[in-house]
Amino acid sequence: MNRYLGSGLTSAALLLAPLLALSAPKPSLQQVMREVVGGFAQHDVAKVRHHIHPQYGYVYLSRGGAVPSIDILSRPEFVFTAPNFGTQPQLQPRSRIRMLSAAAMPKHDCERWNKAGWYYRYASREQPFSALVRHHQQYEPIPNTQVQAQLQRLQPLEAQLVTMLYVGKSRHIGDELHLYFSKIGTQWYFSAYDNGGACAA
Repeated sequence: MNRYLGSGLTSAALLLAPLLALSAPKPSLQQVMREVVGGFAQHDVAKVRHHIHPQYGYVYLSRGGAVPSIDILSRPEFVFTAPNFGTQPQLQPRSRIRMLSAAAMPKHDCERWNKAGWYYRYASREQPFSALVRHHQQYEPIPNTQVQAQLQRLQPLEAQLVTMLYVGKSRHIGDELHLYFSKIGTQWYFSAYDNGGACAA
């Protein structure tokens, strides 16, 4: 091949690369869920971090005490070895992930769940993170400016929200995992982990 022609083709390919990357299809919600679930099952930090928004980060909810705590953390801060990360059930990542309505999601009596498996539902009309921030303000003297800054930071994560629940085969409380996903712009991200479960204090 003529070396000038070859050089021209290489340059054209380099110019087209960003355009092709932009036009590449975005992963679906189910794809993102499966990759994040695989990351949790394998304790693969990189897999989970890959799906955390670089600017907005993710929310970590801990219900270990009388008042639930909420932390808004950055992508690099996601780890599985944090002292308060919580216990995790033996996950079955290859199980089918099913979408349900709010009414059909698994129910519990704080001893057992009524069904097992992976389930998710759209929760865009809810603001669970903002509600916890406001709830926390009732128990601690947090300046209103700080609360407003937190609420503003949470808005992109709550605008298009999906809640996901895993219940293990035992159906026992504690054999469960609560994750959240958010659509920001045109892409889905892993946006929150609730380590407390449905019946935590």
